[in-house]
Amino acid sequence: MAHFRLLRSELKLVVQSLRLRVDGVVDKTAEPLKAVHSLGFRSRWGLVISIITISASLFISSCSTTSKQGFHESGRASWYGQKFHGRFTANGERFNMHELTAAHPSLAFGTLVQVKSMRTGKSVVVRINDRGPYVTKRIIDLSYAAAKALGMLNAGQDEVVLNQVAAR
Repeated sequence: MAHFRLLRSELKLVVQSLRLRVDGVVDKTAEPLKAVHSLGFRSRWGLVISIITISASLFISSCSTTSKQGFHESGRASWYGQKFHGRFTANGERFNMHELTAAHPSLAFGTLVQVKSMRTGKSVVVRINDRGPYVTKRIIDLSYAAAKALGMLNAGQDEVVLNQVAAR
């Protein structure tokens, strides 16, 4: 874990000190091992693997789903319940149809979202714990409890407005 605490500037200096050529031959006059060992790495390969790991984690974190402040979306919502009760959700927890949860295609897990029904005027706050919906033209799948609170059980789907309450 100590390898991940390196500052970008330190990594840049170490990489520059290695002076790797395109063909993979190292300039031995650059004394790259002093820089590598001073940062706690046993070999160049330890440093290279750490740089690749850090780069990959930075890339993944930049691509991951995020909850932007002031998120607002409107569209069609549906609900799911008994068929999925007890199954694992995308974030690894078991789906409980009696909790106020929802599935959204891109919001971060744990994000709290206020869902307001345009038909009934009722609203409920749900926690995003799953991915979906996988049906076109729908923006969110609500749990049975959330659908019941909005008064949309019989209709099956409803026009809603989503507003972010809090990020995880």
